[in-house]
This record gives sequence, C-alpha cells and structure tokens, in this order.
Amino acid sequence: VLNKIKLEFVRPIKIDEEITFCTWPIAPKHYTAERDYVAYDKDKNIVLKGTSVWNLIDLQKRTLTSTEIVKDIKVDYPQDRAFLDNVFNRIRFNENYVLAYKKQIKISDLDINNHVNNTNYYSYAIDCLQTNDYNKTIKMVDIRFHQELLILDEVDIYYLKQNNDNFIIGKKQDKEVFSAQIVLND
Repeated sequence: VLNKIKLEFVRPIKIDEEITFCTWPIAPKHYTAERDYVAYDKDKNIVLKGTSVWNLIDLQKRTLTSTEIVKDIKVDYPQDRAFLDNVFNRIRFNENYVLAYKKQIKISDLDINNHVNNTNYYSYAIDCLQTNDYNKTIKMVDIRFHQELLILDEVDIYYLKQNNDNFIIGKKQDKEVFSAQIVLND
C-alpha cells in the first residue's frame, strides 16, 4: 500500500501535451519500497518528478510485512533519484486549522483492497482549495497516509492556508488518517 507520495511540477502540463513517463524502483528497505518517476515533454525536458514510498501489508491481519520476501529477487536497482533530498514534509495539526468539510467513505472511494484508493485522498485535499485558487496551477503535492479509511468511516477534513501553501489533514475520531500539502504557483 502507498505510504506517502510527493510530486513536483517543474512547469504546468498543457492539455493534449504529449508526455512520456519513466519510473524505476529503489532497493527495498526493511518495511518500505520506494519508486521514483519523471515525466518528459516531447523535447525531453522534465515537466514532473516524483517519488513514492510503499509498504507491504498482510491483507488478512492488516499489518505491515517485511520486504525481505522481495529482497531475494535479483534486480540491479538504479541509483538515480528524482529528488536530491527526497524529504517529505511533516505536517502538524494546530488550532489554526478549520474544519473544511466532513466525508463519509462510500463504495466508490474504495480500491480492490477495500480501503480508500490513494487517488481519492488527493481529491479530498484539492476540494479544500479556495475558489480564488481554482485557476492557479499546482507546483507540488505531498501526501502522507497514516491510517487506512474503510467503507462507512467518517473523516473530518481540516484546512490551513499560508500564502501559496495549502495544508490539509484528515481525521477519523480525532486521529490523523492522512495529511497533505499542496503548493500553488502564483
């Protein structure tokens, strides 16, 4: 399952623009496996770069499983990284956040593992943006998944805006289930 994802738009991507994606795995660690990616325009300029961190889980127990089972697979893992620093932002909840809306998880939110599909968390976050930001382009997105959401769960979505930084935290029964930062271009 996806643990966290970060992507940065080097420049806005145009509608109908031809984009080529390149992705590669990073050597797994004890409980995580990372995957980097970049997107190129037709002139081979990077327009987007990103990284994601994945965890293996035991679907029966719904607990983390060691990546030892995949370490025996003989792969020459690339050393190149999409980001030089590969740092994910840690977002902290405080009294400045406001409740943006409440969401009950529906069947359409779920993936094959019966928890919320990771792309839906992005939608939950983007729905917090203010209407005057609607036409701005996105510069960076950083999402962390702290706890899975299941059918009929209720999540409170909190929002904080600081200049072009938009911070979103989802809470279920006052416990953080996801956090996101969306940075907009001017």
